[in-house]
Amino acid sequence: MVAWGLCAASVLGAAAQTAVLASADGPLLTAENFSAGFPFVTAGAVAGAAIGALIVSRYPRHRIGWLFSIGAFGAALGISIGDYGLRILRDGDLGPAWAGSPAVRVGMLFSAVYSLALLAILFLLAPDGRLPSPRWWPALALPVLGLALHVASVVVTPPERVATEGEVNSSFSAITVFLVVAVNVVLVLALPVAGVALIRRLRAAHGEERQQLRWIATAAVGFIAAVAFTVVAQTLSWGAELSWVAVLPLFLAYAALPVCTGVAILRYRLYDIDVIINRALVLAVLATFVTAGYVAVVVLLGAALGRPVEGRFWPSLVAIAVVALAFQPVRNRVLHWADRFVYGERAVPYEALADFSRRIGVAASPSELLPLFAEAAASGVGARRALVHLDVPGTSGLSAAWPAGTQDVDNQPSVEIAVADRGERMGALAVTMPPGRALRPDERRLLERFAEQAGLALRNVRLEAELRARVGEAARQSSALEASRRRLIGARDAERQRVAATINRTVVARLEPLVPALESQWQAGPEGAAELLRRVDGATGATLDALREVTHGLFPAVLSRRGLVPALRAHLATTGRTDVLQVQPPIQDHRFAPQTEAAAYFCCLAALEDMARLGSVRLGLRDGLLVLDVVGTAAEVSDGGAPGEEETRSADSSFLVDRVEAAGGRVRRDRAPDGALVLHAELPAAVRSPA
Repeated sequence: MVAWGLCAASVLGAAAQTAVLASADGPLLTAENFSAGFPFVTAGAVAGAAIGALIVSRYPRHRIGWLFSIGAFGAALGISIGDYGLRILRDGDLGPAWAGSPAVRVGMLFSAVYSLALLAILFLLAPDGRLPSPRWWPALALPVLGLALHVASVVVTPPERVATEGEVNSSFSAITVFLVVAVNVVLVLALPVAGVALIRRLRAAHGEERQQLRWIATAAVGFIAAVAFTVVAQTLSWGAELSWVAVLPLFLAYAALPVCTGVAILRYRLYDIDVIINRALVLAVLATFVTAGYVAVVVLLGAALGRPVEGRFWPSLVAIAVVALAFQPVRNRVLHWADRFVYGERAVPYEALADFSRRIGVAASPSELLPLFAEAAASGVGARRALVHLDVPGTSGLSAAWPAGTQDVDNQPSVEIAVADRGERMGALAVTMPPGRALRPDERRLLERFAEQAGLALRNVRLEAELRARVGEAARQSSALEASRRRLIGARDAERQRVAATINRTVVARLEPLVPALESQWQAGPEGAAELLRRVDGATGATLDALREVTHGLFPAVLSRRGLVPALRAHLATTGRTDVLQVQPPIQDHRFAPQTEAAAYFCCLAALEDMARLGSVRLGLRDGLLVLDVVGTAAEVSDGGAPGEEETRSADSSFLVDRVEAAGGRVRRDRAPDGALVLHAELPAAVRSPA
């Protein structure tokens, strides 16, 4: 709100100055008013206030925005009140006599010195409101010192004499003259130093900041040049009053400054200043050529005919025709010169090709060729950026851009040229020209020559990339095979441990009690021996049954003879949970490939070992796949479990995945919403024959 209030006050000040000037006798737009800066300085103050308010509204703490707001308000206040005071002191109207001196003093305080000092500070802080580095603090002290000296000079200068004599001269007091000269010297030093800081920051900037600084630097250089022109013109005038034409460039540059700075900082549709400079140079040179050529032809015709030809139809028509015939060649040369002036020097095509060939020969690695190719192509035609893409089979390809890091820029390329070798496409070269500048036919031919020379080199780069990709793939496969081998060894060891534990639990446990019984009852007599033999016979039979069950669990015979469903029923019968098996009718009596049946069977067994309570076992067909779902509650490994039990379970799980994938299927473990463990396996379901 404060910034917009200052903007409104600046507009009121500009309106008040216009009213004061309009109240005088005579027209508003006079040479005297032009020399005093009206309406250019007035428009610049209003524009600066509006730009400052816009910047502050988007970036409330932006120092550049506040500099514009405060500077424009002071300028508008100074020109309005100063003109009001001059009218009172010179003409004696528009107000009481006592108000003239304070009004003129306020106008002196916010005069051109005030604006120049703030502009020097602005150049030092643009575009982000910070100095380029702490070393630039002395440069910031110069305009501040100039403002302090200016305030002192205003205090000791009588406003009545300024109103009558127009400016401070040698007839004023020595202290006044000294202060005015000191202010001018300080500002003459401060403005170029601030311009140097801005140019140094521009050279080190990149991306959007560089584009911002181009706008501000262009306006700053134009303003400083206008100030220098005015100083030189004033020096050469030997004390005479300057014509308004001599100070017009300064006023125009002052009015353009806030516009350029506002466009740069607000970044709304930030156009490239290079295009504006380029087109301005072309138009200025061509307009000068047409005017001078027409005048020269008319003068020559007049000299040849012996009389003036102004206003005559046929001589004027001849002059126009001669100028038109010479216009096109001159236009081409001017365009070429303007491009070089704005966008920089471009290498001669043959030099660019020769340099590119030489750099290809000394490249340390084929991988360096892509950025080298992009840089050479962009430099050869003066492109803003260049992108080289290499097609590599089996991958997304390789890309390199110049400048580096511009691969993801959304700008559409100006032209894209295919790079081929012996009729085979290797990739593409895309270049983006600066805005407002198209690719010329000779530049396109140069890019095509670049593409021809780079074809063989890019083939070498592609071969290297393919070899690197294959080496990486071989390394990944080797790593996967090594991991699979480790899983197989771990699964084999785990299976041996499981079989040994099962035999100890179900077989050895039945035989161990017989040894002490035999030792204690061997001397009991025939009756005791008969009883002992009966016990041994029963234990031996039970042991054989248990051993047979263990061996059937390794690879049950029923799985080989009758198939998957009977084998699952037989195994679940040992646990008393045959009711949990759910089989779709189409696969009730059918056989599948041995690998599929074995993988599904051992998937089910592995899931049952991991589950504390079995929920369901479902077998079905879906989309040509045999689908197995085992649902239950997961078993937790207690802290006092057998050593290595978790590692064994992990090895079993990896081995199970390998078995299923070897059969052409896939398996995963999930958690149901209620927390139940779900083992889901999908296997090829090619039906072999009925069971």
